[in-house]
Amino acid sequence: MIERRTLVVSVALLIGCGGGSTPPPAGPAATPAASGAPGSHPTGAQVPIGHFRSPDGMVGLVLDRSAGPKLKVDGQNDIVELTQKEDREHGSQKLRGYILEAPDGKKTIYITLGGGIIYTRGHDEFHMGFDKAADPLGAPTVKGTYVAPPKAYEATVAAMAAISVRKMHPQMKAEDAAIPAKVAEAFDKATPAMAVHYVSHGATSFLPHLAVVPDNVSGIGYGGVAHQTDEKYEPGKGTGLAKFGGKMGGFFAPDSNFNHTNVMKMAGYPPPLADNTPGVVWEVDGTTAVFVSFDGGRYKVSLSGNDKEPSLEMGAGAKAQWPTTVQHPLLDIESVSQLSKVGAIPPKPTADLEALDTKWNECTKKAWKDGPQKTIEAHKGPGRALSEAEFKAGIQKVKDGCKKHVDDEEKIFLSLTEERLKARQALLDKAKAKF
Repeated sequence: MIERRTLVVSVALLIGCGGGSTPPPAGPAATPAASGAPGSHPTGAQVPIGHFRSPDGMVGLVLDRSAGPKLKVDGQNDIVELTQKEDREHGSQKLRGYILEAPDGKKTIYITLGGGIIYTRGHDEFHMGFDKAADPLGAPTVKGTYVAPPKAYEATVAAMAAISVRKMHPQMKAEDAAIPAKVAEAFDKATPAMAVHYVSHGATSFLPHLAVVPDNVSGIGYGGVAHQTDEKYEPGKGTGLAKFGGKMGGFFAPDSNFNHTNVMKMAGYPPPLADNTPGVVWEVDGTTAVFVSFDGGRYKVSLSGNDKEPSLEMGAGAKAQWPTTVQHPLLDIESVSQLSKVGAIPPKPTADLEALDTKWNECTKKAWKDGPQKTIEAHKGPGRALSEAEFKAGIQKVKDGCKKHVDDEEKIFLSLTEERLKARQALLDKAKAKF
């Protein structure tokens, strides 16, 4: 026993000292990238071919990204071809990661910028970790690139664009939809096949928007003014602008150098647009139609707000269901100034309204300075110069004293509204006779 142990030790020492025969050289060592051994890559996404497993060990798969991404989930026979797409933020378009999409459109694999791999199955997400090396996958048994089916509204967009006024009659301009004489010309040229009607289908969002002119035509807008009043609109009753659902108001704040006037809508002023309103599509921009009602109103209508039931339908619809009066005739300083820019209204009324608004600002500032402001400045004792009630009464007195300018503006707005109303009523009468 002693001799054998000595022999073993001697051999070990001989080899350790390089003595005796030299062992054959080892083959080339596998590089970490080629071996795919765990820990040889900083992130799983850097493994071109590998088997990955969820942290709970319940889900495993082979992801092969060596030449076109492919996927095979453990326990399944199919090899699925994937299409890689960039995932970018809306607006900034900043890259967020990569989507590997299956032929059925499912976002099966997501690769984060940090190199993480997320596998999605139904509503579940599994953050996969590299498990072991894997052989390349064969030819995919499920292949193809997903093409999203057309949305229902896309057919509506195409149909409305095809019968639009500007498609059928290219000489018509975008701004012509704001000019009653041009609208009448379009109605003369239109055929019954170009008629459409609006139906809300009970929608509460994506409702039409009254837009008297194209978006690139700016108008005058005043800050610090109200746009609606609590006073109730009673159609057919009242005088002045109240007959049309409006009230002229002047606004004043002692600490402001820019006090303005404005036409406000009364409570109950109808929102656009009444169901079964007939008209024509003037043009289509993206998924929005410029709809010109038979009474000459210009509206923007979303064609994609309701995917199953389009908001604009072919045909003028039953006349018995048409609105009987001109809708939304009220004008304010913004719409008047916009209409004057496209030639629908002469420029003088806009200039006159601006001048009266300036007079209102000057009048109210002077009246406050000569009245309540003097009281405040003369007050030398402690406490407030004016009580809250006195302050409000002072403002009201200033507004009452300058009301003439507001009344003069209302006369101009009333004249413009009534004149345009007549032109729009004539358009409605023409459409009733033709369509």
